[in-house]
Amino acid sequence: MGHSIQAVIGKTSHLQLLVDRWPYATLVSLKQDISLIPLMETFVDNIPKPVSSKDFNTYTEKFEYADPALFCLLHQESMNGKIGFIETNYFGGDGTQSSILFDKKQIFGPYHDEDVGDPDNYPINRILNLLGVDKKTIVTNFKPLVWQTVGVMRV
Repeated sequence: MGHSIQAVIGKTSHLQLLVDRWPYATLVSLKQDISLIPLMETFVDNIPKPVSSKDFNTYTEKFEYADPALFCLLHQESMNGKIGFIETNYFGGDGTQSSILFDKKQIFGPYHDEDVGDPDNYPINRILNLLGVDKKTIVTNFKPLVWQTVGVMRV
């Protein structure tokens, strides 16, 4: 069994404000006041073109589905609170994950699988830690994942 996730991630109250303004965005509530906005084609197609002069192309290089316009938008929205982007592709226990977080226009990451060793350094775990998720490591057959504690994966 596999999965593929591409989503904006952050505190529910912050993402709710974005969903109220962003056409085609859908909020998926998780645990610990964390929510996702899945990256759907209609949502991405309707992101305004960047007005910022900052180049986000270098940040999107190792992401499969990230778009510079999305990262520019998240960068701007980070003035209202921490907001990130996560991407996973797994099948049969093998796969990849990447993440990035924007906070008051600071950029943390991007983090990719090659940066890991310790489970705390898994790309999505790093973002969840920065978002303040209470660390409750759950061990699966494959590896401990902090992000299971917010309900992305059920054990």
